[in-house]
Amino acid sequence: MKNKKIIGGSNKREIYANNVTKSNSSKTQKHNENNKPQNNTASINSIKSSKKSQKDLNILNQEFVAMPKEKMIKLLYELVKNSKRSDRDLAKILKVSQPTITRTRKKLEKTGYIRGYTALPDLTKLGYEIAAFTFMNIAQSDIKAKIKEIKENPKILFASTGTGLHGFNCTIVSLHKDFTDFDQFMSDIRSRWAANITDIDNFLVPLRGMTLKDFSFKQIGEIK
Repeated sequence: MKNKKIIGGSNKREIYANNVTKSNSSKTQKHNENNKPQNNTASINSIKSSKKSQKDLNILNQEFVAMPKEKMIKLLYELVKNSKRSDRDLAKILKVSQPTITRTRKKLEKTGYIRGYTALPDLTKLGYEIAAFTFMNIAQSDIKAKIKEIKENPKILFASTGTGLHGFNCTIVSLHKDFTDFDQFMSDIRSRWAANITDIDNFLVPLRGMTLKDFSFKQIGEIK
């Protein structure tokens, strides 16, 4: 009877050991299954998602990288040639992203590299016949007193101080419908500025005459 009990106890221990072995084997199998790589489709999607995120990150980083000054000036010259082109077209020319072009253009405007955008008309089609270059000799203090008046006169396209021809120190470029209009303009200048001007002369350009080269900034980027 004692031997039977011993044998019986031994059998129980063997059964228990077998059960433990099977249990450990089952856990190992489940662990291995859980650690198996996902199917190919899931892996590919994961890689694609990762690449897309990296691409988005690269674009985002590019937005905050300042365009080199050399390319910034090239952008300015391209805008001078034709400011109607889209930022996408300019991006292709300069080989940068479209958002970089948009951001840099705004910077050029904000910092004064670009003063404004305008059309360059055919003046004769608008009825103008004469462009006048007026040279004057006038005291510096008197010039300062006339700045507001010069800026508010729509016929004056450009005015500046300078040095050169016969000692003149100021020049005005003005636009006129005809000679009568120009004569009236000069009479007004002489009467209003008589006390300030010591000498004055003019150079008249007939707009329907032989133009050797039209006024344009398009080639400014080619100046060495």
